[in-house]
Amino acid sequence: MVKVLCCVRNFDLVERWKTTIKEFEFVQVFAIEHLLNMPSGLVILDGAAPDIVDFAGRRDWARLVSRHRVLFGDPTPEAERGMAAMQTGCVGYCHLYTFSEQLKQILDVLDAGEMWVGRELMTRMLTALKPQWPQTSANEALLAQLSEREQEVVQLVINGLANKEIADRMAITVRTVKAHLTSIFAKLEVRDRLQLVAKLKR
Repeated sequence: MVKVLCCVRNFDLVERWKTTIKEFEFVQVFAIEHLLNMPSGLVILDGAAPDIVDFAGRRDWARLVSRHRVLFGDPTPEAERGMAAMQTGCVGYCHLYTFSEQLKQILDVLDAGEMWVGRELMTRMLTALKPQWPQTSANEALLAQLSEREQEVVQLVINGLANKEIADRMAITVRTVKAHLTSIFAKLEVRDRLQLVAKLKR
C-alpha cells in the first residue's frame, strides 16, 4: 500500500482520509524537517500552516520537492499561489478540504507519476507558457510525428482550451479528443498537457 505523508494541522481531516480512502496509508508528519529525513514518497502539505505560508522562501524547499512528490493542499485556493507552488516543484495543487473521492483520484494520478491541477489553474499555466513557445526546427520535427488533426489538437491545447472546447471547435466528440491526446502523448513521450507544452517550448 502506498504511503501518503501528511504534514497537515487538522488531525481530524487526516483521520477522515484514513477512514474513507482505504487504498492509501496516511501517515501524520508534524514538520517539514521530519519529511526531509523520510524515504521519498507522496506528501500532502497544508498550505495554511505557518511554516508553509511563505513556502518559496524556505531554504529547504528545493530539497523537499526534489525528495518527495508534493501535493499542495490549500484551504483557500488561488490561481497565483497554485502557479507558484507548481513552478517551484510541487506536482499537484488542490483544495485541502476536497471530497475524499476527489482526493483519491488526485493521489492515483500523482502515484502514477503525473501532475494534478484544476482546470482554471491548468489554463493559467498553459497561457503562461504559450508566449515562450518558439517555432523551432526541433518543434517542427516533433510535430511532424503527428497527423494533421493531432497537430490541430496540440495548437488548441497550447491555447489553453479544455477537451470539451476542443471538441466543439473541431466538431468532434470529447472521446475523440481524448483519443487524439492519448496518441499525441505516446508519440511525443509525455504524460500530460503541461509536459507537452513544456517539451514544445524548449
